[in-house]
Amino acid sequence: VQSANISFETLLNSLISTAKPSQSGGLSKQALFSIAQCVAVLCLAAGDQKCASTIEMLKGILNDDSSTNSAKQHMALLCLGEIGRRKDLSSHIQIENIVIESFQSPFEEIKSAASYALGNIAVGNLSKYLPFILDQIDNQQKKQYLLLHSLKEVIARQSVDHTGESELQDSNIVKILALLFNHCESEEEGVRNVVAECLGKIALIEPNKLIPALKV
Repeated sequence: VQSANISFETLLNSLISTAKPSQSGGLSKQALFSIAQCVAVLCLAAGDQKCASTIEMLKGILNDDSSTNSAKQHMALLCLGEIGRRKDLSSHIQIENIVIESFQSPFEEIKSAASYALGNIAVGNLSKYLPFILDQIDNQQKKQYLLLHSLKEVIARQSVDHTGESELQDSNIVKILALLFNHCESEEEGVRNVVAECLGKIALIEPNKLIPALKV
């Protein structure tokens, strides 16, 4: 795009158009993640205006109740997550609620992509979106498993990216640990498993805080 050999719109459309329903030769999950990463880098290279218009277009795909192309919605969620991880999306009003609406989808891959997107959007603005996720985990019993996966995504990005360690402030770690210990005896095995994964990833960031708490 920066070389001007091909226009932003042409390249974006060709990437987005690869999202086809699985029965018509859809791409593998890993390929979709790779394409979403390409879309994110493409948007950032094209500048704020084109990035903003792309985000609105992706939100439109999610808001379109008549859209029966679950592959397109899947792609839109992955793209929002990849862009959100690299750029603060808080100027896009209610984006977190639009993403969380996809938790109601009948398709497991859509729910999983929505969970991934919410966690990665939170990475782009921890102060705004992390409290939202923590509050939702406490108050939305039916969505708890998916929300914990979003939280795991936030923690994993911190533990992998050492430059971002300080972003997860002590007060956040304390709140997250309290929440995780509160849910570690959940009746749902899936919830317990995600809680354990979150605790393991926190141990990579803050071993001095977590290991003594686990001993207790």
